[in-house]
Amino acid sequence: MTAPRYLSIDDLLNMTPPGDAQIHPDGDQIAYTRTSAVGEKGNHAGSSEIWLTRGVSNDRRLTARGTHARHPRWSPDGKRLAYLGKLKGNAHHQLCLLDRDWGEARLLTSRKAGVSRFAWAPDDGSILLLASDPEPDELKERKADGKDWIEYEAHQRFNRLWRYDLSSGETSAVTEQDLQIYEFAWSPDGTQVAAIAADSPYNWAWYGARLVVIDLESGAVETRYAPDKQLARPAWSPDGATVSVISCIFSDEGMTGGDVVLIDAASGQARNITEGHERSYLECFWAADAGSILAPAVEDGAAAVCRLGLDGACETLWFERVNLAAYGGSAMTQSRSGQHVALIVSTPDTPPAVKHGRVGEHAIDWAAMTAIDDELANHVNTTMTTIHWRSFDERSIQGLLLWPAGARPGVDALPMIVLVHGGPTGISGYGFPDTRSLGWAHLLAERGYLCFFPNYRGSMGFGTEFAELNNKDLGGGDLEDVLRGIDYCVEQGWANPHRLGIGGWSYGGYLTPWAVTQTPRFKAAVSGASITNWTSFHGVSTIQGWDETFNRTDPYNADGFYTFRSPVYNLDTVQTPTLFLHGERDPICPVGQAYEMWRGLKERDVETELVVYPREPHGFREREHVRDLLTRIVDWFSERV
Repeated sequence: MTAPRYLSIDDLLNMTPPGDAQIHPDGDQIAYTRTSAVGEKGNHAGSSEIWLTRGVSNDRRLTARGTHARHPRWSPDGKRLAYLGKLKGNAHHQLCLLDRDWGEARLLTSRKAGVSRFAWAPDDGSILLLASDPEPDELKERKADGKDWIEYEAHQRFNRLWRYDLSSGETSAVTEQDLQIYEFAWSPDGTQVAAIAADSPYNWAWYGARLVVIDLESGAVETRYAPDKQLARPAWSPDGATVSVISCIFSDEGMTGGDVVLIDAASGQARNITEGHERSYLECFWAADAGSILAPAVEDGAAAVCRLGLDGACETLWFERVNLAAYGGSAMTQSRSGQHVALIVSTPDTPPAVKHGRVGEHAIDWAAMTAIDDELANHVNTTMTTIHWRSFDERSIQGLLLWPAGARPGVDALPMIVLVHGGPTGISGYGFPDTRSLGWAHLLAERGYLCFFPNYRGSMGFGTEFAELNNKDLGGGDLEDVLRGIDYCVEQGWANPHRLGIGGWSYGGYLTPWAVTQTPRFKAAVSGASITNWTSFHGVSTIQGWDETFNRTDPYNADGFYTFRSPVYNLDTVQTPTLFLHGERDPICPVGQAYEMWRGLKERDVETELVVYPREPHGFREREHVRDLLTRIVDWFSERV
């Protein structure tokens, strides 16, 4: 019998998955991006192009090769398509415009620090830009004279709103005061903007951001909602009376799923209409009569689209165990009539595809619009199953198992690798393998490993209450959920208890080294973008607002939680060989976190290695770095588990 051909590392590196699907106002076509999985040395961004599809056999590329293009957005009348483009050799994205004849794009802006987001005015006549303050000339001159020292957080550069007038080509300031804008949305009459904003221009400030309403004529800014949680995805009701937001204790800007909160645009009175729902809503699309909301969501780890009444009554129009691509772009977009929607989904054995949906009274009828990288489906010889188990408090916890070809569940106890997702307000879902942990798993499956993805308490997709359960308990109940899940797999005869490994990235890069300080059961561990010392993390990370939000205690109490739950202060019982992988320029989980625990293990004669990748931030992008990372991970486990 011929051995099955698995996905290779080159397969993963060469993928160009679709993203950010934007349906035309008339619902007949969809603009989307195609972005390379990796870049080359000196070009982390790789390639990113804008494409247009009317169906699987009817799509075309709209932007020139060599131009890094993203964030396509239709004008309200559907006659033009704007996007952010970065020409080769330029450091920043600028606003570009395509007319429907799809000729050469026009470059509309040349801002020194570029444009990060934009939104069309309801009347098509202007565009709101989100742009960072440029570096002051005097600071540039000082650096040119060799005086290039860094005065940390001493020179504030805010993301401000600007208005670009399409007829005159002139740009005027909207927010001149010092206010950091993260997300924003026009009011239906074009006179106001709802925005998620903070008073400081740093990553950590997002964790204390609030909802404000900005009057476009006067520039006046008024706070409407400032809860002790994070906010995302503001959207106005068509009558202009209400602003909806998604709210939860989030771990990362952009990884946002939670409750739907409705805020009176005039008074700021707020109402959570989905409290107690066991799903995480991603964003809101209001019906034309302002009487209901269409909301994509994650439910039991799977994808869903729900229709919400303003009283919170929910009707699920679609539920499927697929992965809904929502990070870094739109989870879904809706046509002017509300009868057509677009999104991007993948499955464990089907690459990401743009889907067009016709919204019926009680269901959505879907059609695939793209077939990108589809030949890779022929090389997926794994099977994914869903499991549930009871944790220490009898709560049901969900997880996924990825089985290698030829596995006989319950007959053969397989070596098992536990892969812990990041966040923690993230999720391991039903997606196609990529260069992250799902890719690790498929490469490990080729070696005969069973891979276990636990969606521990703190994960999204199971309701806001569940997502917030590990607040003030990082490394407590969530780790216990993981360990109970391993026990369950062993009890079922699926996993060999003597051949277990564990690995993860970001928050998974915390729970992994923390786990090996708590139990010797793992034969090998891989910690990527790790957190090993909560106090030093708080001092040097750019997102110290995150650990403040989750730990809610004094980080400088030597006898407190920050010390008690830090892996570096619990090393004396560690026996597990541990590999640390880290980006040299990671601002979120700084590389010192890996150095600290690697040094501690090395001095205790525990087998350990540390590999630091130049130029890489929190997520790796250079082709040869990603290739080496994937190879090292698979080899580390294969030689020890």
